[in-house]
Amino acid sequence: MSLYILSRGEWQLFCVDAAGYLNNSDGSLNNRGSNGYYWSSTQNSSTNGWNLNFNSSNSNINNNNKAYGFSVRCLRDSNITAISPVFWQGFF
Repeated sequence: MSLYILSRGEWQLFCVDAAGYLNNSDGSLNNRGSNGYYWSSTQNSSTNGWNLNFNSSNSNINNNNKAYGFSVRCLRDSNITAISPVFWQGFF
């Protein structure tokens, strides 16, 4: 899966896998191959964190319980202002 990220005024290709996630209650792997879930480094609260969710038709920014097994992709510190195909301001 490829997304475009607007960083410092330039669109950059961001390639990530639709790896699914590990369920926090039973450890099962869900949505592998169809959805990607990636943590942000930003917390929403002591129990929730912000994350990027995507599939082949859209992308969303949500906050979820940190107990979920979402993927992590290390990025250098950038000023990300939008993610396509749906644009969101001020995610990171």
